[in-house]
Amino acid sequence: MAATNQGLMTFGQLADEVGVLIEDSSAGRRPSIKSSIARLYDAACAESGFSGQDKVDSSGLRNGASSASTIKTLENGEAEFPLPYGVGRLKSLHHQSVLAARTLIGVDPQELFDRAGSDLNTTGTPLYYAEVGYTAQWRRLSAASVLTAYASLPNNDGSKTVRVVFRTQAAYTGETLYHDLTGSFSTGLSLAEGATFEAGWPIESVYLPPAWVGRFMIQTGSTEIVDIRGWVAPSTSNTELDKAYRRKLIRVWPVPSMDYGLTVTWRNAPRRLALESDVIEIPVAGYLVHAAAADVLTTMGLLQKASVQMSLAIKKLEDSKNQNLPSTSRSMRPKYRNMLGTSDIPLW
Repeated sequence: MAATNQGLMTFGQLADEVGVLIEDSSAGRRPSIKSSIARLYDAACAESGFSGQDKVDSSGLRNGASSASTIKTLENGEAEFPLPYGVGRLKSLHHQSVLAARTLIGVDPQELFDRAGSDLNTTGTPLYYAEVGYTAQWRRLSAASVLTAYASLPNNDGSKTVRVVFRTQAAYTGETLYHDLTGSFSTGLSLAEGATFEAGWPIESVYLPPAWVGRFMIQTGSTEIVDIRGWVAPSTSNTELDKAYRRKLIRVWPVPSMDYGLTVTWRNAPRRLALESDVIEIPVAGYLVHAAAADVLTTMGLLQKASVQMSLAIKKLEDSKNQNLPSTSRSMRPKYRNMLGTSDIPLW
């Protein structure tokens, strides 16, 4: 059976195998099977560390911006900065400056603000960072402005719709709005009907439609703050859904007192499963099939059969881990929460 294969199967093939194992391949059961597979796959992607997932940007510059850009990762006086597209989990931020060579300490937002206290705007060498939101921007909007969306090619004019999710206020919390843009992108389309956007990181995400051609940009005057190019990996591998583009937004403390280049190490975010033809990107096919079967069997009340399938899933995961993970990663065993509560089932 294909379930024994640790190779890269499609979403549909995985669902077929689970249907065989639980002896229910009906159309009514398939949605729950696929939901279980997708959830287990997301968890495995977030926590695993298979070869090829870890990425490093040692340029010290803003990743994903115009090729001519020389903007450092951290800019003097700016408390926030965006990570590259496709970051699944940030692993480390390391100063490149000889005087400040150290690894920044990651904390949650509340701890960051607690450490800063009343000195939130103190400047110096950044020591701590926290993930505080998302943005599609690579450059901060420096002053309150109206924004215009452009395409680099006229092919998209009149035939494509782009959704931009944004906030007009400076804060990156609270309610978001969206604007569906269509028309002459090549000459420019006013965002939010000419509303003024406060300085900061107001553009949270951009959804580009299938077959979008060339670059998509958002500008204030002639200054680009969003620049999405065709080589950016989409959030899903299929070509029938809009593709979402957004970056994790990081806040540091103290606020940089000069420009700093950082070496950024992260775990890449494999594309989420959506279509039957989507292919998994890490070698956990056997695990996914048996673990999803156990999950669905649990919801059906067939606990003994579920236990057998989970035992097989753990064996498949151990085999895959031994073949594909670095030796330093093999002792890491985070827990999987099933329908009955937390068990000793590892995520990989």
